[in-house]
Amino acid sequence: MRFEMETTYDQPTVRAFQNILNRTVRAKRIRLVRILTFVVGCGALAYGLLWLWAAVAEGVSAVPAVSGLAAGTIFLLLGIFYKKYINRSGRHMVNQQPVTIRYAFDCHGYSTLSGKNRQISPYRIIHDICSGDGYYVIMLDRRRGFVLDKSRFLSGDPEKFAPFLEERTGKPIQTA
Repeated sequence: MRFEMETTYDQPTVRAFQNILNRTVRAKRIRLVRILTFVVGCGALAYGLLWLWAAVAEGVSAVPAVSGLAAGTIFLLLGIFYKKYINRSGRHMVNQQPVTIRYAFDCHGYSTLSGKNRQISPYRIIHDICSGDGYYVIMLDRRRGFVLDKSRFLSGDPEKFAPFLEERTGKPIQTA
């Protein structure tokens, strides 16, 4: 069985790629960073308040209190706005001109054809697979991946592609 498709990397495709990544593959990391910033922020605020009490009660320097309160505030704000920052940070990735890449999947692996360059890869290098909003997102590691437009199949049945990919990679498809 062979599946072929083309994906044009334009602005809507790159936005869909970022949205799917943030809702699936990066969701755990985003949650962990936010929890850690809240814990550190609360600890720094407690440190600052303790030194503020010591400065008022004992007459010691207020510099540690100010630094603790400032650091706590910064970490809490980072925890609050981190998800928005991540969502906005991918917008600079949009190319000015759309690029079309052809992907072919068969029983031996998958190939990528971009212009005159062709790359053949085994399925074992695929780290995660996500699906949603008319696209499949295939992640090779935490930072590299590609988007497959579900409506751009040139050959093969789009309904059979997901089970085929799960079988070949041994990884479940996450839905966004």
